[in-house]
Amino acid sequence: MNNKVIIAAAGSGKTTHLIETALLLRNATILITTFTDENEKEIRTRFFERNGCIPSNVVIQTWFSFLLQHGVRPYQGYLYDKNIVGLSLVNSQSALRSQETNVERHYLTGDKKIYSDKIAKFACRCDERSNGAVISRLSKIYTHIFIDEVQDLAGYDLEFLDKLFLSPLEILLVGDPRQGTFSTNSSAKHKQFRRSNILDYFKSRKMKFNLDIDSQSLNVNHRCVSEICDFSNKLYP
Repeated sequence: MNNKVIIAAAGSGKTTHLIETALLLRNATILITTFTDENEKEIRTRFFERNGCIPSNVVIQTWFSFLLQHGVRPYQGYLYDKNIVGLSLVNSQSALRSQETNVERHYLTGDKKIYSDKIAKFACRCDERSNGAVISRLSKIYTHIFIDEVQDLAGYDLEFLDKLFLSPLEILLVGDPRQGTFSTNSSAKHKQFRRSNILDYFKSRKMKFNLDIDSQSLNVNHRCVSEICDFSNKLYP
């Protein structure tokens, strides 16, 4: 296992680091994923600015698109025998009264779209029911998975991360807990690790998953002068 998370402030070059690392790994197959559509577009733009194109060995997807393509659709038959047609974005907890045993009501809308706050949970269940086939398949497609703005992940996303950490994949994550504005979902699962507390999640996994927590590599800020950085550190140590 080669798992690493880099914790660094806004403007310290986290996304640039992912791109530069990907460009060095010419013989690897790399997935780069992030929560927001805007950040996914930014990563694509940065590749074109730096390299003139996105290399053929690099795939860029939003987190939900990644889970739908690789975590749900290949093995959804282990939980549900009808076609899941897409994703339904929700801003709060979905299907609160439905039991998980009622797969259709718990995970899906009436028009067979999977709720965004349940997609990681569904992917985890598919992996469990298939004896690890979801993660095994991913490990055959990619050698590396990079996750940008990792502080946005929440709930069962972290359970899925646990599975990735145990795989042969090399996992590289970058983020800033102090930028925890968005979240993939508002699930009660792992609520103690939400947003700014995600560093506690990584600390709790450090020994189990041989996780390297790096808060020193990207310590030069390219966006703000030192006075602003010092003031920020006093407000949010």
